[in-house]
Amino acid sequence: MPKVELEQNKTHSKQIPETVLEKLSTVVTKQLRSNISSNIKVVDKVGPHVTQINLRISRATANPEDLKLTKVIPIGAVIGAVKMALGTRDQSVRIIIEAQIVDSISNKPLAERVSVIEAAGVLENDKSSLRYEQIEKDVDNFVKEVRTFIQSAAYEAQQRPVKPS
Repeated sequence: MPKVELEQNKTHSKQIPETVLEKLSTVVTKQLRSNISSNIKVVDKVGPHVTQINLRISRATANPEDLKLTKVIPIGAVIGAVKMALGTRDQSVRIIIEAQIVDSISNKPLAERVSVIEAAGVLENDKSSLRYEQIEKDVDNFVKEVRTFIQSAAYEAQQRPVKPS
């Protein structure tokens, strides 16, 4: 069953605490388990016609918020540059999660997807830390996307003829 793993050599910003990534992992795992099991049989063992879902947080970063049109005009650009230099410019968060569906026996990849949870301007400056509540809505949307990905892959697999063993 899906369990979101935090990659051992993960790259993440000091503004994104490990506790937030761990909560993200727990919430996504729990929500996917309950959402998928309503129309796909969920088992915790290897076997024929059984797939394994691997989810991994591969990167979590905080970057200065993108320039807005008002910050491109000369005075706005100067203010934006000063705010960036002082570290007071809003920061956006980007968390990259890889999803892979593999055959449970051979570990052969059957479907893959890379998703991004992006939360624009959620951090006030380059010193503030992310709280899970700031990305909760984005996580819920991510779970819906992954559920659709899994259901689509399952549907496609059912449409393929089964090769005799």
